[in-house]
Order: sequence, then structure tokens, then C-alpha cells
Amino acid sequence: MNKISHKVLRIIVLAVIVILTVVSFYFYKNFNRLISDAIMRSFNSNVISDVYDLSFDDLNINVFTKEVKIRHVVIAPKEIPLQPYPYINSSFILKASRIDLNGVDIYALLKQNRLMISTIEIEKPEIAVQLKGRNHVLFPFKAGDKSSEAKIEQLKKYLDSYFLKELVLRDARLSMEDEHEGSSYKIGALNIFVSDIQLHQLEGVDSLAFRKVDLGMSGLVIHAKTGSFKTMESKNYQLNVDSFAIQQRPDTVIFQVGNYTTRIEDWKLVTADSTYLIGAQLVELSRNEKAVHITDVAMKPTRSHDEFNRLHKYQKELYSISVKKVDLLNISFDSLRFYKTILIGNVNLDSADVLIYRDKTKDVDLKRFPGFPGQQLNSVGIPLTIKELKIATSTLEYQEKKVDGDLASVKISGLNLNAKNISNQLPGSTLMVKGNGYLENKIPFNLALSFSYTKPEFSFEGAIKPFEFKDLNRVIEAFAPTSVKTGFVDAINFSGNGYPREASGDMEFLYHDLGLIIDVKKYSKFKNSLISFAANNYLNSSNPASNDKAARKVKFVVERDRNRGFMNLVVKSIVAGLQETMLPSKENRKLNRETKKALKKEQKLQDQTDLR
Repeated sequence: MNKISHKVLRIIVLAVIVILTVVSFYFYKNFNRLISDAIMRSFNSNVISDVYDLSFDDLNINVFTKEVKIRHVVIAPKEIPLQPYPYINSSFILKASRIDLNGVDIYALLKQNRLMISTIEIEKPEIAVQLKGRNHVLFPFKAGDKSSEAKIEQLKKYLDSYFLKELVLRDARLSMEDEHEGSSYKIGALNIFVSDIQLHQLEGVDSLAFRKVDLGMSGLVIHAKTGSFKTMESKNYQLNVDSFAIQQRPDTVIFQVGNYTTRIEDWKLVTADSTYLIGAQLVELSRNEKAVHITDVAMKPTRSHDEFNRLHKYQKELYSISVKKVDLLNISFDSLRFYKTILIGNVNLDSADVLIYRDKTKDVDLKRFPGFPGQQLNSVGIPLTIKELKIATSTLEYQEKKVDGDLASVKISGLNLNAKNISNQLPGSTLMVKGNGYLENKIPFNLALSFSYTKPEFSFEGAIKPFEFKDLNRVIEAFAPTSVKTGFVDAINFSGNGYPREASGDMEFLYHDLGLIIDVKKYSKFKNSLISFAANNYLNSSNPASNDKAARKVKFVVERDRNRGFMNLVVKSIVAGLQETMLPSKENRKLNRETKKALKKEQKLQDQTDLR
């Protein structure tokens, strides 16, 4: 009897288990269907469903953990919107392999058709965005108390307010086409984490806030048909923001932001005319640090010299620039935010390498009149102030294709430059620039310039320290049909002022034992008076002429080539001063005689004083 009772009991227990399993499965399937229907009702109760469709293949719910997992989700525009929204000109399609909803309020979803959740996790979605028009609008928005909108609102809800604890987007693939600008954007992997999202949409006021956002992108590629660049790429991009809030009204936008940092790796850009490839290995920005750090910056031409020259009718410089490190320090991000003003304390460039190429076989653009730096800064459209710029241990090379087709160049190494008061907001101040380096790696020099912001003028002062003339032979032979056989420079000191049409100043050029060799075959192509006199042995071989004579100090005046920049005027002034010393003009010979007389008179008075 006991054996029979136990057998019956086991059968009953097994039957109960089977019944509970069947009932649970039925309840689970139907409950999942109820949740699916509730999610669809919640979506369809929102005005967004007038223009977009939502579909998914499968849904699983865990009642105890309040988790809902939705598979193969698709959100796409309707072929024909349920209501007319003529201002909507753009759309998107989202396809996600899985969307997880955590912290779902089951009661609110089933009874009120309200999808109240704490977190959303979207796994490996594919997002395609189509943008049209100047202002891109993808969703219906609450614009005001219009009768048509009031009727719609009776049936469907606008998103008046919403709170989300976390939004997580993993490994999204994004493509975006902007038909108005003719641009396309692609991101290979987009990852986003946002916490404490608060969204409010009231009549005339839209606001969005969140506590933290981490954004990462890899494989970013942008193609543009308009604007300043043709393509832009970045291997990795990271943005981290602590606290952000924005409020938009019909006439104003107000936002607040805490700290934010940005990190960009392997960034590249091709300019709109496909002439330059600009890039950086690493860019780091920190608001709290008030700094931007850039490593291995480069701007390299993508065209050969011949290709570049064919693009331009007139002479135009072609640049090749690389900088090992760039630091922008003490940046006022608030000035940029509130006043649209760029205010930077210090800009430091380390190990810059600059190459400038010019083809002088082409014509000069006679309609181009470069201003001096003070006036060029004043013409910058945005308010700008950089307190100090430093360039350390850098190289500058100038290459020129001469009229005869030969290539000439001059190189400055070990260049150090310091500039202060770089601004279009300080009209009463002066732009101060000081630099030093080595010409042809051997000849030390220093140069100081002061540029006025109120007048188109500047002053300059410089010195070149002792060197052997032969150290300049490579440059001299490249630019003139001559070379130096012997000679030493003891010192060169000069100063002057530059104006829109000319420059003038003083020079003391001390040298001895100068001897030149003239290339007679090339001489006929030149009309330089310095070479002409040298060929006829009229050069002064020393200054002072002897140890018992005073050194010649000369004045120079040169006419400005108004189609060239300020540096050309400085170089012309230095060359004019050298020429006046070796081949004095009538004015400087007269000045030299007067100086000698004055020195003799002074010496005579001194001798009489000593005799007394």
C-alpha cells in the first residue's frame, strides 16, 4: 500500500510540474506578448510614431530583475507620414541586433502605456542618417498653441519630459549624408555612455542635461564638397564631459558645462584644393588644465612643384611644415563660450621645420598688396589675443626657382623666436618679435621687430656676429654670379623703419680682406650695381680701411616691393646697407667725410686738452 501511495504521489508531483511548466510557458509567452504590445502602444502614443515605424522580432522579459531584451530592432521612416509635418526635412534608420531595457516599470507600461526605464543598452546598431536643408529637423516638435497641434496632442503625446539613468551605445556603425552641404560622414565604431539624462520640452523652452558622457569613435571619415577641407580622418577620437546642460529658447541658447577632455589620434585632413595634407599624431584638450597639447603636427604638400605652379597664374608660396610639439596654455574657454573671443596665454612650438618654395619664373600678382602683421591681425574677423608665442630650436629654409630656372636656397637653423602681444584687441600696444639663429648653420644672428597696430609701419634692429665670408658662398653663388675668395666679417649692426612704400635706416658693417671672384658668363644676366662695381675693382676690401681710420657707418633707403611682405623689405634693407658700406653712394661718401672731419676735430680738441 505504501508503495502504491508513493507511486501515486510521484505521478501527482510530476503532473503538477508539467502543468506548472505549461502554464508558466503559456504565461511567459503571453506576458512577453503583452509587454511587446505595451511597448508598441507606448511608441504609437508618441507623436514620433507619426513619421517613424518601430519593429522587432523577439522580446524577452525578466519580471524579477525588470529587464527587457529586444532583438533585431528597426526604427525607420514611414513611407507616408500619418500627419503632415512640412518642417521635417531629414530622417534616420536604426537597426540594432539587441536593445536591453533595465529597470522597466511593468505596471506603468501595461496600465498607462508609459515606457519608464532606468537604463538603455544598444548593441552593435547600424545608424544611417539623411540630412536635407540648411536646418536639419528629424522629429516633430512642440512649437506652440496652434489648433492643428492641439488636435494632434489630444491623440498623441509630445515628449514633454524624460529621465534616463544611463544610455549605453556599443560598437555602433554610423553613416550620414548631408545633401545640402554635399558631405558624408562615416564612423566605424561609435561608443557612447551617458548618465542621468534629463530632457524637458515645454512651450517655447527645450532643455537637456546630463551628469556625464563618454564618447569614443574609431574609423572616422568625412568627405566634403564645400568648406575648407575635402576629406578628414581620425583613427580614434575620445570626448569625456562632466556635467552639461543646455536650454534653448526661440531667440537664445544657454548652456553650462563642467570639465571636458578630448583626445584625437592620427588625425588627417586634405584641404579643399587638394594642395596640402594636414595632420597630427595626437591632440589632447583639457578644460580644467586650460590647455591643448599637439604632438607631431605636419602640413605637407600633396602636389609637386610643377603641379602646384600649373594651378596658379602668379607667384605663390608653397609650404611644407612639421612641428614636433605644440602647446597652447592658459586658454580662456569661457571667453570663447560667452564672448566668442580667442584668448590664449602662451603658444609654444618645439622643433619646427619650415620649407617655403617660390617660383620666380611666373609673373607677380600686381593686385596683391600684403599688409604688415599689425594690420593683418586687425583684419582677423574674430577677436584674438595671444600673450606670448615661443618657437624653439627650429629650422627655416627658403627655396626659389630663379628666372634662369636654377634653384637657389637659404637656410636658417637653431631658430628661436619670441613674439608678444599678438592681438587685434590692443590697438595702443605693439607687436614685439625677437629671434635668433644660425644662417647656413654657421653664422649667428639676432633680429628684433616692432609692429604698430595703429599705423602701417614697423621698426627693426639686428646684428650678425663674426664669421668667415666663405661660409656664405653657397648662398652668394646661388643668388648672384660671384663667390668670395677671402674675407672676414667682424660685425654687422643695423636698424631701421619700414613703411608702406620704403624703408630707411643705419648700418655698421665691419669686415676685412674681402676678395671676390666674378663669373663673367653669368654676369651679363644681372644688373645689380654691386656686381657691376665689383667687376671693375671698386669694392672697398675692408672697413675700416686701416687700423688708424674710423669705420664707415652708412645710411640706406630702399623702395618697397609692395607686392611682397615685410620680410622682403627687411632683407632688401640689409643688402642695401652692405652695398652702401662696400660701394658707398654719393650721400654716404659725403657722410663719411663729415664723420672723419668731426672725429679729427674731436681728436684735436682732446690733444689740446692733454697738453694743458
